[in-house]
Amino acid sequence: MRAILTIFALSFAGCTAHGTLRVPDDTSAVGTGVDTADTDSVTPVDADGDGHASIATGGDDCDDHDPTVYPGAPEKCDGKDNDCNGEVDDNPIDGQPFYADADGDGYGDPNTIVYGCGPLPPKGGATNDLDCYDANKDAHPTQAEYFVVDRGDGSFDYNCDGVVEPLRPTRGKCNGETLVQQGWDGPVPDCGKSETYIYSCKPGGLLKETQSCQ
Repeated sequence: MRAILTIFALSFAGCTAHGTLRVPDDTSAVGTGVDTADTDSVTPVDADGDGHASIATGGDDCDDHDPTVYPGAPEKCDGKDNDCNGEVDDNPIDGQPFYADADGDGYGDPNTIVYGCGPLPPKGGATNDLDCYDANKDAHPTQAEYFVVDRGDGSFDYNCDGVVEPLRPTRGKCNGETLVQQGWDGPVPDCGKSETYIYSCKPGGLLKETQSCQ
């Protein structure tokens, strides 16, 4: 019985039954839970020879089986994402010209050209150059509404006709409590400015309004 207890005590203390001290295979990781002896790393692989390693091996090539596909590559009309930006055939060097439509209202900016593979315009492009302000989708040639804030560049020309038209362009007039003409109770205010407007010449007929324009 004493021999059995001795063997158990030695084993519990990290020794074999023969009294030999057990040494861990990797002492560098004792007490850390991390195997620091493992120094293996992924070797970058450039299978297509375009100078960019595959994403799977730590590189930035989104298709390492095609030498025409890598970050910074010229985009072409070939159904591929040549420059690895997540877009296919966007602004290709061999495409046809369209007008930029940054606000997505269907009308293009006459001063900005984008390229697409056609025959339809690419995303962010239009076949016409009729937009007068391509940073606001409400500004375009067929706009019929009036607005109390400018379109974004200080202008209220929302319908692109080159002229700013106020919705309420006249002064009002009363003859006692009889309304002669609805209109502003004073000078016609500028677009976006608020003044008193005559709806009726009876008590309560004057209201504060904001001039809207297009």
